[in-house]
Amino acid sequence: MSEPVEANLPRCAECGAPDQEKICLTPEGRGPEFCPTLHNRQAVDRARRTLSDPATREFARRMGFKRFGVVFCEGLRREANAAARVFERQDFEVVSAVCKVGGIPKEEIGLRDDEKIEIGAEETMCNPLAQAELMNHSETELNVLIGLCVGHDMLFTQHCQAPVTTLIVKDRMLAHNPVISLYSRYHKDLV
Repeated sequence: MSEPVEANLPRCAECGAPDQEKICLTPEGRGPEFCPTLHNRQAVDRARRTLSDPATREFARRMGFKRFGVVFCEGLRREANAAARVFERQDFEVVSAVCKVGGIPKEEIGLRDDEKIEIGAEETMCNPLAQAELMNHSETELNVLIGLCVGHDMLFTQHCQAPVTTLIVKDRMLAHNPVISLYSRYHKDLV
């Protein structure tokens, strides 16, 4: 069992107040002892000042970004293509890199044939570090992740020089909509 979280740290995911009573949703609302809206006004006020700065509205445009990186999993190639077209229609230049970029065989990192997804087949490994290097070399100003594996997304973000945001989280079992599991009968006893 993990240690209890300090009382003054935000734990919004644990808030049990009804929506119409939450201070984060209504000015007359209330919140629990760990409510950052009530008990961490300094951080909230700093964020409010930043948000009121016009430079943070329409983030990419106001930041002057012109070149987007679309970094995606091979399994979401169609979605990556569609997103790239949307960004291009908004007059952004788009560069992209698939997860298998470089075509490095899994054997190069010590994987045996019996550890592959498809035994006996040639398989290339995902390469988030190469994706980051390509985005850095291309001087992208904002990178959009589409379906990178958990862990690969962290490696990419760690090695990428430009800001990163996630558009689609990979979840093949739930059609890339992992939040739906929170609404399923399987998890109903948790919520």
